[in-house]
Amino acid sequence: MADIYTYLQPWITVLIWSTIVSWVYKDNRIFRVATVAMVAGGSANGILVNLDSYWNKGLLPIVNGTKPLMIVPVIISFMLFAVFFTRYSWLARIPTLTMMGISMGVMLSSVIGAQVLGQIDSTMTAITKGTGNVFGIINAILILIGVVCSILFFTYSKEHKGIYGTLTKYGRYFLLASLGPTWAGEVSYHMDFFIQYIQNIVNALRLFLPI
Repeated sequence: MADIYTYLQPWITVLIWSTIVSWVYKDNRIFRVATVAMVAGGSANGILVNLDSYWNKGLLPIVNGTKPLMIVPVIISFMLFAVFFTRYSWLARIPTLTMMGISMGVMLSSVIGAQVLGQIDSTMTAITKGTGNVFGIINAILILIGVVCSILFFTYSKEHKGIYGTLTKYGRYFLLASLGPTWAGEVSYHMDFFIQYIQNIVNALRLFLPI
């Protein structure tokens, strides 16, 4: 069986990749079948993983008596199924709001602190941290100017003219300079997939041709 799988695996990979790439030509039924198969496979895998987690982390600790309080999240999760019954559909709001509240709490306490407040603090204190190093001070000043000009660029309540317009123009340059490497990295990331696709074709052809 291992030999058969080794023989078929490159061709299966090439076939699946080709059905997805066929969308470049135009939308077609082969592409739709491939996308539906991918979504179905991902959904099936997600259901199995969640059921396994539900049993091992939820029901099993209750049955064993190690974590009897897990009955509370289990009951709350079962309330989600109330959405299928008109009379009791309001019960589904409880777990929905619970999950939203926890998500918002985590975001406000960690994401905003790290990505917003932390970035502001790093920008404003970069000059003092670079004291004694000329290049560090210059870098900190450029970062501060770039942040200010970029923020002004997204201020639409004032017309971009005169000195203000000049600052917003520099802000656009800073934005382009920061987005350029990001998009270049994105292209390189997808080019890596394309190279893997070519390698899979070569591996499939090696089964018949001496290449």
